[in-house]
Amino acid sequence: MEKSPLNRSEIIEKLRFPDTDVRRQTIEMFFNEEPDEEILSILCSFLNDENTGVRDAVSNVLTINNNEKIPGLLVPLVSSPDISVRNLAGELLLRKGEASIEPLTKYLATNENLDDQKFIIDILGLIGISGPEPEIIKVLRNSNNDNVILSCIEALGNLKSTQSYDVLVEYYDKLDLYKPTIVEALGKLDNPAILDFIFDKYANEEELTKFAMLECLGKQGNDDSFFFLLSELKYYEPPLSWEAIRSLKLLKDKLELDIPFDESTKNSILNALQEGDVYYKKPAVSLLRSFVDREVFKTYLAVFGGDFTIDDEIKNNIYPHFELFVRQLIDYLDGSPGNLRAVIELTREMFEMSSPSEQNDSLAIESHKLCEKLTGHLTHPDEEVRRIVMELLFHLNPETALIFSDTMMADQNVWNRMRLVDLLEELNSEKAVPVLELLANDEDEMIKERALQVLSGTNN
Repeated sequence: MEKSPLNRSEIIEKLRFPDTDVRRQTIEMFFNEEPDEEILSILCSFLNDENTGVRDAVSNVLTINNNEKIPGLLVPLVSSPDISVRNLAGELLLRKGEASIEPLTKYLATNENLDDQKFIIDILGLIGISGPEPEIIKVLRNSNNDNVILSCIEALGNLKSTQSYDVLVEYYDKLDLYKPTIVEALGKLDNPAILDFIFDKYANEEELTKFAMLECLGKQGNDDSFFFLLSELKYYEPPLSWEAIRSLKLLKDKLELDIPFDESTKNSILNALQEGDVYYKKPAVSLLRSFVDREVFKTYLAVFGGDFTIDDEIKNNIYPHFELFVRQLIDYLDGSPGNLRAVIELTREMFEMSSPSEQNDSLAIESHKLCEKLTGHLTHPDEEVRRIVMELLFHLNPETALIFSDTMMADQNVWNRMRLVDLLEELNSEKAVPVLELLANDEDEMIKERALQVLSGTNN
């Protein structure tokens, strides 16, 4: 680190200067040099400064400084009545990680303030390194405050404490309020007794606790857990059913088990894909790979476009069943779906990916029906939809596309009309000439020139 041009007394004087810019600039000197213990103590005290710029500057300096004394100087600030100071100190202590454990644990042992205890225990839990379990368990046993007790329970789970199983089980029946948090904590431990505990308690618990148990089974479960979830799924309503599905996906992948084709199971998974948030849609769409029918494909189309990772799964599920996709797509295009653009883009991609043998005679009738549905969207308000529909029509049935060339030429978007010229050129057919001749009189000079260029090539 560079040596400061100021001597130590000058630095301390500037750190205590009333002008905030002077204090901030002096603090920033310590990005490049190491403060001694007295200056370090002054720097830590600046987390209490009224000026945000000063607090931010010292926070940045303390973040990059690895002096082992910093956590001990910061710990008393968790008792600050100013919540912003408390939170900033807590954030720095969390960043310091293992170095903060000893000073936090010592401060916890001598601090009887409930808010401070909860805050310290939360930080220790988030650091997630074992060591402070005895002091946390001591606070747990001595406290009558529910918030502190819940923080202790959560922290013991985050620490994956081998010492905590017995005490967590002990507290399970003390109060219903504790149960979900205890189950979540147990789910983070590596103890085979947890599964027996859950199966023993499950039937008589309320929904919130059951929810935590289902999550725990997904993390810790075995073959018995997998089949238990399958058997229970039919009795669940959302969001319990959604969590069961997520846990089934985790166990399926871990244990390499298959989801049996069952109508009730399928309906529960479809509900998660339709109504759940992305957290539940992802496992649902993955599990649906085993289910191939019209209802499933209808749901794929209905949810497509909402999330790109789910869309990728849907594409993977659809691709091996191209014919079923096309048939269901025809029905879906009967309405005016809100995700039409996404579905039309999907359709183009599926046709581009499929081989000519997959677009065979058995799909001739369906392709004709699909073209009929697509032509209805040539005047759609979305210019991208109109363009993709046009491209699909030329790909599927150029003769149908040419029949609707008047509608395409009337498109108000210049680039869509330009794309029409390109498609006519790619068609390379005498049937395209009359349309090109009309486009050669387009009001847009660029389109005129391009159409004449293509006509010139056609005539040659």
